[in-house]
Amino acid sequence: MKVRHLFLSSSIFWAVFLFVVIFFTPASQASNSVASEGYLLKDLTTGKVLAEKESTHYFTPASNLKMFTAAAALMILGPDFSYKTQIYFDPKKIHAQTLTDDVTLVFSGDPMLKQQDLATLLQSLKTKGVSRIHGNILFVTDTLDDRPYADGWPWDQLHICYSGPTNTLNIDQNCFLFHVFTTKNNHPLDVPPSVQCSQRATGEPCIINQAMTKDDASCKLMFDHHDNQYTLSGCLAPNGKHSERMRVAIPDAALYAQALIKEQLKKQGIVLDGRILLSGGKKPSSAPIATHSSLPLSALIRVMMKYSDDLIANALFKTMGGYYYHAQGTWERGINAEKIVLGAALNIDPKSMFIFDGSGESYYDAITPEQMMRLLVYIQKTPSLAKVIIPALPINGADGTLVGRLREYPSVIHAKTGTWRDVSALSGYVIKYHTLWAFSIFVNGMTPLERGDANQVDAWVLSVLPSVSHAHPDKKKT
Repeated sequence: MKVRHLFLSSSIFWAVFLFVVIFFTPASQASNSVASEGYLLKDLTTGKVLAEKESTHYFTPASNLKMFTAAAALMILGPDFSYKTQIYFDPKKIHAQTLTDDVTLVFSGDPMLKQQDLATLLQSLKTKGVSRIHGNILFVTDTLDDRPYADGWPWDQLHICYSGPTNTLNIDQNCFLFHVFTTKNNHPLDVPPSVQCSQRATGEPCIINQAMTKDDASCKLMFDHHDNQYTLSGCLAPNGKHSERMRVAIPDAALYAQALIKEQLKKQGIVLDGRILLSGGKKPSSAPIATHSSLPLSALIRVMMKYSDDLIANALFKTMGGYYYHAQGTWERGINAEKIVLGAALNIDPKSMFIFDGSGESYYDAITPEQMMRLLVYIQKTPSLAKVIIPALPINGADGTLVGRLREYPSVIHAKTGTWRDVSALSGYVIKYHTLWAFSIFVNGMTPLERGDANQVDAWVLSVLPSVSHAHPDKKKT
């Protein structure tokens, strides 16, 4: 009986103990990191591995995947590739300042096309003496498919600027910037009239405000959209600020372009008798009247890498797929083209590369530090890639997405960042005097309190690179 009584007492004690631990542990203890990390550090001069942990395990790479996109795009498209946006019409059909024919605008997926570029193309009508179009304006938008999002993109992030759709027609980077201002408690937010939606839809991005100011820490703004009109609901807490700057995606860039063209025709005094048709047009066989060319690929890669531009990455991803297969650019063709080209170059089985987009936004993306190291080595040893990609990487404490990080060191780290929900990553090179190292580190599974925190990654970098700061300046830079 005493033994049984002792057993019951012991069971009750441990049950109570576990209850206290689970329900009364302080939040600060509960938020301790449970993140996993994998890394690989290699001396490219000697080929020696200097540090390694879980280097063959798969991790979510976030924007580190743009390293793969940049290399594959250069190999498939070439450094001088540029996107062309063109306008076609027949000058022979201009009579008494009236064009008795259609105008065709051909788009190709340019991720940096701006409304001013459209205005310049339309100016060619005025230059030819056109003041009336007795026909339609046709859009040709079949270079890339119309599936805007890749597999594995979180649905609750699609309204944010960096998750904007990737189509043949992209305008103003598919982003809409606006400010909202807090007011008195339990009063509607103040939205400037310039971004408010009128009763009649125009296609331009705008805001329908149904959100309130509330002094409540749990406040959250919610977004819903239809035809580029965003309905803003929920609430916003002041938190010591009187305004909030927001960048949201433009869901339908073609609809936006239609509104911009109507506005530009009005400014230039050109009357359109017909309609603007957003699809169904075919590229004419004649020469274009005017062409807008994007930056060359080498410059696009610099913008993509320095500022981690997702739209450029995804447009290139689809585009390289189309070029590789001589067909319409799609997510699937981009996946296959990149895996085949890089798989052969890096001696990696394409089936072991889990790539679903160009930007790293998909949670299905997964690569290993060892695969990243193979890419870094290949880039460094291939002059056509090295001269474009390495200068395009952000430099610690100096520019791009590393401007505020790793300031403890001189500007010797050239690396691509990756931050995405529970992911932090950094891959690139250490280049100073006699030192030439390549490294890759992935941290996955951070708690919600750690999201966006690069401390664990930066701490690792600082722990393995102490000797770099003591290198002598009289040595030759690699």
